[in-house]
Amino acid sequence: MIAIRGASFGGLLTPKALVPALETAGAQHAGTTLFLLSTAIGQLGLLRLSDMPFAMSGAAMELMPLYASLASGILAHPSMGRDPSVEAQISTTLATFAVCTTVVSLSYAVSLRLGLGDIFRRCPACVLKGALAGIGSFLIQSALSTAANHELGTHDDLVWLLHMPRITLVQCLLGMCLGVTLYAVDLKFKNPALFISMLVLMVTVANVVPLLGIAGVTQESLEDAGWFFSSPSPAGPWYSVFTALTWSSVCWEAIFSAIPRMVGIAATHQLIVVTDLVNVEAVTGFPVNLDCEYKAIGCSSLLSALSCSIPMYVSIGQSITAWRTGGWVERTEGKNSVWKRRSSKIENSHRVARASLPSFRAVGACVAVLTLASMPMFPMVMPRVPRYFVASFFTWLAVVFLRESVWEVFFESPYYLSDSIVVVVMMFSMPFVGFLEGTLARPPARTHARTTGAHTYITDGHAFVWGSYEELQK
Repeated sequence: MIAIRGASFGGLLTPKALVPALETAGAQHAGTTLFLLSTAIGQLGLLRLSDMPFAMSGAAMELMPLYASLASGILAHPSMGRDPSVEAQISTTLATFAVCTTVVSLSYAVSLRLGLGDIFRRCPACVLKGALAGIGSFLIQSALSTAANHELGTHDDLVWLLHMPRITLVQCLLGMCLGVTLYAVDLKFKNPALFISMLVLMVTVANVVPLLGIAGVTQESLEDAGWFFSSPSPAGPWYSVFTALTWSSVCWEAIFSAIPRMVGIAATHQLIVVTDLVNVEAVTGFPVNLDCEYKAIGCSSLLSALSCSIPMYVSIGQSITAWRTGGWVERTEGKNSVWKRRSSKIENSHRVARASLPSFRAVGACVAVLTLASMPMFPMVMPRVPRYFVASFFTWLAVVFLRESVWEVFFESPYYLSDSIVVVVMMFSMPFVGFLEGTLARPPARTHARTTGAHTYITDGHAFVWGSYEELQK
């Protein structure tokens, strides 16, 4: 699943203006390389520093559109000149990622020093829902842009979308319909093997069609029609993007001008991290030491900065999968919950020695090694990936985000009208004005408290979005 996400979301990390330079350097798959590096390096950091033995790293996918937007702005900065060289564009972009990831990692040191973790826990639920909705709408925009092979960032682009060629319309509809199908199947069966099989089938069908002998249907003709990602120049090895890095070509003036945006990205990352950690705690019941996890994520992200990659976080899906398959059992005795692993009772599970949990750590180490081992394959595999496949993956994740935000606010939970307005405003503003600007543009949240199911929400702009594990027990 990490490999599929890397292949699908790697393109989100590279801005459109950088694509010609990457093709010239043979580094068309730079986004995938950076995605996998962040995941593998983050996993190694969690192995050493995290208190959660089942913690699994993931590249911060929610930040990838923000990083691409940040790089686009820097490449368009006047100090870059009218016709920057390939080395200048790639080097400045990689340096931008390194500086931004460093800012993100240092923000965790500041939060630990000032005790800001609990403050980030108090972000209103409607703002987090609005952020998810904004990312979901951006992913739909990215799905259409990928399937149509046309950037959709201005009014003229949107007008073009309404008058797109018929074959492009078919590609867009196919990608989005397959994405909705992926979501429906995943929701119905919740079977990872079936989900991955559908993804493999989509790629296989696209590569088998040119072999059926249909007149006029060849691999080249499909590339020319926009069904596949075509590369004007042969793709180099996975590390090609780093061979074009020359520090003397970096435009530091453009990078330092974007520091305020980087601080906003750091705050966004912390909100995402806190939400994910509290959700992992709520699902597994494993007490999360927020200070320890902040330290682990900050240090791991700093290691990612050394590779000019993006920050990492604790992935909910992968961590819960590791937890479910690792042998933990929660047994309730009266009012007290105790944790068992095989026949040994473990008390204070968040402080248990790492040496007593070899299977979890072995899984994490294997994930890191296999992720690094998969990187050389992508330059050979990506030209065989159809555009509608990536568009379907974007659509699937967009539906997941919109389902957890817009649908819940309007149809499932007793949110107030002001909450709905916050979500709608953020959903439509973020793809066009930016993530941070869309967050600041929201109306004020209304004060209220409510309880749904097993999770307690107290949201007045200063209260907990999720109750802590101890509060949920009470």
